[in-house]
Amino acid sequence: MCYNVLCDKYATRQLYGYCPSWALNWEYRKKSIIQEIMSCNADIISLQEVETEQYYSFFLPELKEQGYDGFFSPKSRARTMSESDLEFNQLAMANSEGSEPMLNRVMTKDNIGLLLVANAHMHWDPEYSDVKLVQTMMFLSEVKNIVDKATRSFKLSTSGVVEYLSTGGVDCTHKDFKELRYSDSLTKFNCNGKNSTSNGRITHGFKLKSAYENGLMPYTNYTFDFKGVIDYIFYSKPQLNVLGILGPLDPHWLVENNVSGCPHPHIPSDHFSLYAQLELLLPSVPSQVNGLHLPARR
Repeated sequence: MCYNVLCDKYATRQLYGYCPSWALNWEYRKKSIIQEIMSCNADIISLQEVETEQYYSFFLPELKEQGYDGFFSPKSRARTMSESDLEFNQLAMANSEGSEPMLNRVMTKDNIGLLLVANAHMHWDPEYSDVKLVQTMMFLSEVKNIVDKATRSFKLSTSGVVEYLSTGGVDCTHKDFKELRYSDSLTKFNCNGKNSTSNGRITHGFKLKSAYENGLMPYTNYTFDFKGVIDYIFYSKPQLNVLGILGPLDPHWLVENNVSGCPHPHIPSDHFSLYAQLELLLPSVPSQVNGLHLPARR
């Protein structure tokens, strides 16, 4: 399960004036949020926009009662945890190679990524499309390093972000870079080891595919003035296969209930949760696909 819960400090009347104040209140919303999480009964839950205090006082105790354990990583904090967590601003500083855009744009954004199941919250602002694309490159580069290390140990026009993840690469001239000079500082994120300016493309070695392809989810963020897909679950091929996903809300229900945007008294976040059922394909065991199941949302 992947779910951006809309943290309390962002749920303001200025941003969501169409939602009644009582329905924006965290004490009200958190009950619906935990119900949404519990209803999926997922093996792995990846949450975004979780405040530190709410994680320890609410989410962790509630989920522990259901048999879950948790790992939390706040933005830009010193940590002593053994799990792999990434701070994009620190990576940008380490890989800047003197690039002003890396230092002035990417390093100033304190988004993070976690490497358990790889769960990341990229910077949200469309004006920083270059930043979220560079963050995604840094993220996969670190994932690759960790996977390589584990393997040695055990001996075993769409947006630039989506294009990079789903096709395995992106051109250095992609519009999301905003004509800023990133090329030299992105060389080390290129899986073929070549200078990114020589072949004009930055690639990664993962074979990733979106669990929600072919427009199965028309929107994951649903506000009064924006409705679009900005949340994704990507999975590794051929190691994993999708058995089913949780589909969208019935659009007729939205119309009949005059839901012009979320949050709403019946929808606690401005994001809808994503839920995918995946199977691990073992090389020595024939895969069995039980067909695609699209359960209805509430």
